Parts: sequence; structure tokens; C-alpha cells
Amino acid sequence: MSTPYDLLFADQDLEEILLGVELPDDSPLYAARARLWEGDYVGASHLGAGTQPPWSSFLEIVARQRQGKSSERTLRALAEDPAQEARVRMWAWRALRQSGVKPDGFALSELLGLVVEVPIGPGSDVLAVYCDGGQRYLNHAGSLTAKQESPPSQEVQDLLKHAFPLLKLPAEERKREEVAPDRVRITALGADGLHMVNATPEEVEPNGAYFELFTAAVKVLEALVP
Repeated sequence: MSTPYDLLFADQDLEEILLGVELPDDSPLYAARARLWEGDYVGASHLGAGTQPPWSSFLEIVARQRQGKSSERTLRALAEDPAQEARVRMWAWRALRQSGVKPDGFALSELLGLVVEVPIGPGSDVLAVYCDGGQRYLNHAGSLTAKQESPPSQEVQDLLKHAFPLLKLPAEERKREEVAPDRVRITALGADGLHMVNATPEEVEPNGAYFELFTAAVKVLEALVP
């Protein structure tokens, strides 16, 4: 099961996301998900259709995939829709890539989100921002603060602007390891996956390569947690 920290990166498979969604026991989508796990894919699709987007769309996609059917059209509609939550788009792009569909040049030029991790003692303070205006701060003690602003605040826009060049780095799978004590881990979220850099203290200080990005992240955090 994905933790709140893991979900900041939106790099899970759709089945894992569906498994972790909290649903009322009496909701149609809860019943549809049960049908899906039982192998009744047709029944799951009928019960869940249009009930609770985007989870109902994810359920429909997984049901089709388990039947060996294509779900590219539905996935593309989610991945390319700027009105969708950025993390939903990331999950859709991951599913598309897993089915062999590569994002085009336009999609590759869009920064969907950014995660900045700063080690604090045995843990890390983690700030995540998204192109839809979402902001999440997970402190080293495990407390989560979240805000959604539409359009994105000026602080979030500035941070994403400074982070945009990270999309030029190779996309890779997330490393399931703690941030090194002398590093700041910065992860850009794109249609082709995650683009990561482990910045040294010098790189986030004045005249460093990531100083402006780090300064912009501090401003977002100060507005989010006064």
C-alpha cells in the first residue's frame, strides 16, 4: 500500500491506486472494485461507470486491461486533460507508457509537478507542488499539510518555472532510499516519468545551480505553513 510520501510522486500502477482509495462500504464504486478483484470485469464496469471520477475511470481502464482490451483512448483523455489533477495525469501517463505508448514532444515539454526533499535528522521535510495548483508538505515527523489553489499561486508558478530545466535530465524510476544527509533531492514530474537530481549544499546556496529553485521552494513553504 502506498504511503502519503509515495503518493507525492504519482508513480504507482493503477491497480495499486485503486486498492488504496478509501471508499464508503455502501458506495457503488466500492462494490464495483470488489467485483473487479473477483474477476467480474463486465459487472465491475457497469457498476462503476461514471460514479466517482477519476477512480471510476481507473477502474474501467483496469477492467479493460484485464480482459486484454485497449484503454489507450481513455488514458489519453486523462493524461492530456489540463483540467485534471496533475497526479491523475501522471498515473495515466505511467499506464500509457506501460502499454507501449510514448508521450509526444508537446507532452514532454510540460512540467506536471515537483518534489523537493530536505533531510532533517533521521527523516526529511518534503514539499510537493503541481501544475494544477496543488501543494503538499510532509514534515519529518510525518505531519501532512495540503492546499489546492486554482489557478496556481505566484509562488508555485515561480517554483515550477525554475524547475522546468530538470525535464532535460533522463527520466528514471524512483529510488526507494533515504535522501543522503548532505544532499537535497529534487524530482521533476513529467509525462515520461521522474527526473531526479541530488543537489549538494553548494548547489542550493547563492550562485549555485539550484539556488533560485531552492529559494522559490522556501517561499512556497512559507506561504503554505506560515
